[in-house]
Amino acid sequence: MSIDARIVGVRITDKACCLILEPRDKRTLAGQPIFEIVNPPPDYKTLEVLIGECVWGGAGELMIGEIKIATRIGYSKIELISIDFLKKK
Repeated sequence: MSIDARIVGVRITDKACCLILEPRDKRTLAGQPIFEIVNPPPDYKTLEVLIGECVWGGAGELMIGEIKIATRIGYSKIELISIDFLKKK
């Protein structure tokens, strides 16, 4: 359940809020093309700060650099911890 990807979008439907991923570069596999966020923020616009960021992780976490941004829940869901640090960029 390894992840090495770039976030390329946010998909919002009436049933789910998801991060869309693609491989970080042509030599890697993303590992997972989409993650459903089980605890999306009330204002989905705040997720736009994630677009373009490279993420990585294993079975238990999703990281940007050395900062854990989410806990993985099974194969295709995540629980966000915090993305506030990205707003300061």
